[in-house]
Amino acid sequence: MLKTLSGYALVLVGTWLLFAIAAMRFGQMYTLPDDSRVTELAWCDDQPCILGVSPGKTMWRDAQTQLASYSDSEIQDKSIIVQLQPDAEAAMYRSINGAAVGPVYMMFEQPMSLGWILELFGKPCGISFYTRAEMATLRYPFMLANLQLAPDQQHISIDLPVRTLHFRDVSYQSEVQPDLCYDNITDGARNLQWSGFAPLWHYVSPMMR
Repeated sequence: MLKTLSGYALVLVGTWLLFAIAAMRFGQMYTLPDDSRVTELAWCDDQPCILGVSPGKTMWRDAQTQLASYSDSEIQDKSIIVQLQPDAEAAMYRSINGAAVGPVYMMFEQPMSLGWILELFGKPCGISFYTRAEMATLRYPFMLANLQLAPDQQHISIDLPVRTLHFRDVSYQSEVQPDLCYDNITDGARNLQWSGFAPLWHYVSPMMR
C-alpha cells in the first residue's frame, strides 16, 4: 500500500514539474514581434483597437482622417486599406450602422505567433478545427484568429503562425451565425473548448468519438 501511495506521489510530483517546466519555457521563449506590429494591435479603453481604431466605437470619418497619415493607405468612402510592415495589411470597412468603423481584417504574409495573440487577447471562448483544411480558428466574441497547421502538426504550440485576424462589426448580428464562439455554418467544422498548449490528439480525439 505504501509503495502504491509513493508511486502516486511521484506521478503527481512529475506532473507538477512538467507544468512548471512548460511555464518556464513559455516565459523564456515568448517575445513580442520585433517590428511595428507591437503597436498596431492593442486595447483602447477596454476594447480591441487596430492602429488606434476600435471597431464599433471609432467614427468612420475620424478613422479616415487618422489613417490618411499613413503613406501606404487607400482611403475610400466605404473602405480603408493600410499596408503595414513587414508584409501585412489592415482592411477596414464602414459599419452597417453607417457611422462607425465596422469589420476589420488583418492579413500577415509574415505571420504572427499564437503566443502573442493569447498574451494580448487572453483565453478564447472556443477553437474550431477544419477537416478539409490545414487550419484552426481561435474564436473570441469580438474576433477570429486563423492558425496555420502543418500537415504533420503534432502539438498546439506557442509559435503556431497566425495568418489572419477578423474583428467583427459590433452593430451587425448575424441570424445565421449568432454566436462567434461557435462555427455552425462551415461544413466539416469541429468546435471545441480551448485546452491550451496540448498535443493535437487531445483536441482531435473528441472529434473522432
